[in-house]
Amino acid sequence: MKKRTAVFMGLAFSVWAILATGMAGYYYLRFENVMSAFQEIESSIIEVDFVIDYGNGTVTWHNNTVLIAGATAFDALLAVATDVQYESYGFGKLITSINGRTPMVGESKFWGFFFRNTTMSEWILSSVAADLYILSPGDSIKFEFTSWA
Repeated sequence: MKKRTAVFMGLAFSVWAILATGMAGYYYLRFENVMSAFQEIESSIIEVDFVIDYGNGTVTWHNNTVLIAGATAFDALLAVATDVQYESYGFGKLITSINGRTPMVGESKFWGFFFRNTTMSEWILSSVAADLYILSPGDSIKFEFTSWA
Protein backbone atom coordinates (compact mmCIF):
# COMPACT_ATOMS: atom_id res chain seq x y z
CA MET A 1 0.00 0.00 0.00
CA LYS A 2 2.86 2.33 0.70
CA LYS A 3 4.32 1.67 -2.73
CA ARG A 4 0.96 2.49 -4.33
CA THR A 5 0.72 5.74 -2.33
CA ALA A 6 4.28 6.67 -3.31
CA VAL A 7 3.51 6.04 -7.02
CA PHE A 8 0.32 8.07 -6.77
CA MET A 9 2.16 10.94 -5.04
CA GLY A 10 4.94 10.81 -7.65
CA LEU A 11 2.40 10.90 -10.46
CA ALA A 12 0.51 13.79 -8.84
CA PHE A 13 3.75 15.72 -8.36
CA SER A 14 4.75 15.12 -12.00
CA VAL A 15 1.37 16.36 -13.26
CA TRP A 16 1.64 19.43 -11.02
CA ALA A 17 5.19 20.15 -12.24
CA ILE A 18 4.17 19.87 -15.90
CA LEU A 19 1.13 22.13 -15.41
CA ALA A 20 3.09 24.69 -13.38
CA THR A 21 5.88 24.80 -15.97
CA GLY A 22 3.37 25.19 -18.79
CA MET A 23 1.53 27.99 -16.99
CA ALA A 24 4.79 29.75 -16.15
CA GLY A 25 5.86 29.57 -19.79
CA TYR A 26 2.46 30.84 -20.96
CA TYR A 27 2.50 33.83 -18.59
CA TYR A 28 6.12 34.60 -19.44
CA LEU A 29 5.22 34.80 -23.14
CA ARG A 30 2.21 36.99 -22.31
CA PHE A 31 4.46 39.25 -20.22
CA GLU A 32 6.91 39.56 -23.11
CA ASN A 33 4.07 40.52 -25.48
CA VAL A 34 2.77 43.16 -23.05
CA MET A 35 6.26 44.61 -22.55
CA SER A 36 6.81 44.75 -26.32
CA ALA A 37 3.49 46.57 -26.80
CA PHE A 38 4.32 48.94 -23.94
CA GLN A 39 7.71 49.80 -25.46
CA GLU A 40 6.05 50.46 -28.82
CA ILE A 41 3.52 52.79 -27.20
CA GLU A 42 6.17 54.44 -25.04
CA SER A 43 8.25 55.31 -28.11
CA SER A 44 5.27 57.14 -29.62
CA ILE A 45 4.82 59.41 -26.58
CA ILE A 46 6.70 62.63 -25.93
CA GLU A 47 6.78 65.03 -22.99
CA VAL A 48 7.15 68.78 -23.32
CA ASP A 49 7.16 71.70 -20.90
CA PHE A 50 4.55 74.29 -21.71
CA VAL A 51 3.85 77.77 -20.35
CA ILE A 52 1.01 80.20 -20.93
CA ASP A 53 1.83 83.81 -20.01
CA TYR A 54 -1.38 85.85 -19.96
CA GLY A 55 0.54 89.16 -19.96
CA ASN A 56 -1.10 90.33 -16.73
CA GLY A 57 1.14 88.58 -14.22
CA THR A 58 -0.66 85.24 -14.55
CA VAL A 59 1.63 82.48 -15.79
CA THR A 60 0.70 78.80 -15.83
CA TRP A 61 3.23 76.01 -16.31
CA HIS A 62 2.32 72.59 -17.62
CA ASN A 63 5.50 70.60 -17.14
CA ASN A 64 5.83 67.10 -18.56
CA THR A 65 2.77 67.50 -20.79
CA VAL A 66 2.28 64.11 -22.47
CA LEU A 67 1.56 64.12 -26.21
CA ILE A 68 1.69 61.72 -29.14
CA ALA A 69 4.88 61.90 -31.22
CA GLY A 70 4.33 64.21 -34.18
CA ALA A 71 2.14 66.58 -32.15
CA THR A 72 2.34 70.29 -32.87
CA ALA A 73 2.57 73.22 -30.48
CA PHE A 74 -1.09 73.90 -31.31
CA ASP A 75 -1.97 70.34 -30.22
CA ALA A 76 -0.16 71.01 -26.93
CA LEU A 77 -2.13 74.22 -26.47
CA LEU A 78 -5.40 72.36 -27.04
CA ALA A 79 -4.31 69.74 -24.51
CA VAL A 80 -3.85 72.25 -21.67
CA ALA A 81 -6.15 75.20 -22.43
CA THR A 82 -9.91 74.99 -21.92
CA ASP A 83 -10.86 77.62 -24.52
CA VAL A 84 -8.78 78.36 -27.61
CA GLN A 85 -9.95 80.67 -30.40
CA TYR A 86 -8.04 81.04 -33.66
CA GLU A 87 -8.29 82.07 -37.28
CA SER A 88 -6.87 80.01 -40.14
CA TYR A 89 -4.66 81.64 -42.76
CA GLY A 90 -2.34 80.37 -45.49
CA PHE A 91 0.59 80.51 -43.08
CA GLY A 92 -1.26 78.51 -40.39
CA LYS A 93 -3.47 79.17 -37.39
CA LEU A 94 -3.34 82.56 -35.69
CA ILE A 95 -4.29 82.27 -32.01
CA THR A 96 -6.76 85.03 -31.10
CA SER A 97 -7.80 83.98 -27.60
CA ILE A 98 -6.66 81.56 -24.90
CA ASN A 99 -8.95 80.87 -21.96
CA GLY A 100 -10.86 84.09 -22.59
CA ARG A 101 -7.79 86.38 -22.85
CA THR A 102 -8.38 88.34 -26.06
CA PRO A 103 -6.90 91.63 -27.26
CA MET A 104 -9.28 94.55 -26.72
CA VAL A 105 -10.20 96.82 -29.62
CA GLY A 106 -7.28 99.13 -30.36
CA GLU A 107 -4.90 97.12 -28.18
CA SER A 108 -1.65 96.22 -29.99
CA LYS A 109 -1.27 92.82 -28.35
CA PHE A 110 -1.28 89.31 -29.74
CA TRP A 111 -0.71 85.71 -28.70
CA GLY A 112 2.90 84.97 -29.62
CA PHE A 113 4.23 81.44 -29.85
CA PHE A 114 7.77 80.99 -28.52
CA PHE A 115 10.16 78.07 -28.20
CA ARG A 116 13.06 77.79 -25.78
CA ASN A 117 16.50 77.84 -27.33
CA THR A 118 18.47 75.77 -24.84
CA THR A 119 21.83 76.77 -26.32
CA MET A 120 21.22 80.47 -25.74
CA SER A 121 18.84 79.96 -22.78
CA GLU A 122 16.22 82.31 -24.14
CA TRP A 123 12.71 82.30 -25.58
CA ILE A 124 12.56 82.89 -29.34
CA LEU A 125 9.45 83.98 -31.22
CA SER A 126 8.69 81.22 -33.69
CA SER A 127 8.78 82.04 -37.39
CA VAL A 128 6.11 79.40 -38.09
CA ALA A 129 2.58 79.06 -36.82
CA ALA A 130 1.98 76.81 -33.80
CA ASP A 131 0.06 74.27 -35.90
CA LEU A 132 3.12 73.80 -38.13
CA TYR A 133 5.71 73.50 -35.35
CA ILE A 134 6.33 69.78 -34.72
CA LEU A 135 7.38 69.14 -31.12
CA SER A 136 10.33 67.01 -30.06
CA PRO A 137 10.72 65.24 -26.72
CA GLY A 138 11.86 67.68 -24.04
CA ASP A 139 10.88 70.85 -25.92
CA SER A 140 9.85 73.92 -23.94
CA ILE A 141 7.23 76.13 -25.57
CA LYS A 142 5.33 79.23 -24.56
CA PHE A 143 2.28 81.17 -25.64
CA GLU A 144 2.57 84.74 -24.43
CA PHE A 145 0.05 87.57 -24.63
CA THR A 146 2.48 90.26 -25.67
CA SER A 147 2.77 93.60 -27.46
CA TRP A 148 3.65 94.06 -31.11
CA ALA A 149 6.32 96.58 -30.14
